[in-house]
Amino acid sequence: MIIPGDCPDCGGKLTEAPGDSNERICKECGLVNPVANQTENEIQFAIDKERSEETEEIKSGWKNQVVVEDSSDQNLVEFLATVDEYVQQLEFDKDAQIRIAELVIASWERNLFHGRSEEALVAGCAYAASRELGCPRPLTIVSETASMSESKLNRSYRTLTTELGVTIPVTAPEGYLGYLRHRMGLPKRAGDEAKEILKTDEDYKGNPAGLAAAALYLAGKICGQDVTLSEAGRAAGVAKETVWRNVQMLKD
Repeated sequence: MIIPGDCPDCGGKLTEAPGDSNERICKECGLVNPVANQTENEIQFAIDKERSEETEEIKSGWKNQVVVEDSSDQNLVEFLATVDEYVQQLEFDKDAQIRIAELVIASWERNLFHGRSEEALVAGCAYAASRELGCPRPLTIVSETASMSESKLNRSYRTLTTELGVTIPVTAPEGYLGYLRHRMGLPKRAGDEAKEILKTDEDYKGNPAGLAAAALYLAGKICGQDVTLSEAGRAAGVAKETVWRNVQMLKD
């Protein structure tokens, strides 16, 4: 995988070293950890620059694929470009990307965008598709990605599922484990341990993402990977106090 930034010695591209060492290697001169001397701001600037370039490529890709005949078609292209931005930021797979695009197109054909927040409807499609396909993303995380309030996102989600007749299954905590485990930087074993922990409390109450985060918090300790309550809470979009209460419940 190419790492943002260039080698300070030769200007070559950086790649991840094999294994879980978090080391970087220059493809040109072989220098190990050439980014070690970079400041956090420099590294973040490089990451943000790469993401901006990827976003522009996504938008230009849709514009090249869809024949635009009028302003309405142009709006649809922009909506689909936003879908791909959410796919990238929320780490959706190809199936989810296709389903989100289908919901956006169906909403556009049913004129649901007329008189409503376009950004909120697209974000609502992303949230609905994730739950429908069993790869849910926490409402808080989706709303933060879309830069809008949870209540605004939730209203749009309710509108489109009602208008389009989309049936959303009940989301269990297990459904969040894969996504949250990745956000928390935990190994696959932690996900397996968390799944076993959740079996002890099948009659869960409250936020399922928060319960999944608590299970991963405990699983991380089992695997020797310490995660703070704050880190677990940020990953799931809940307060650290919520994670703590769920941890105590699972322990009991």
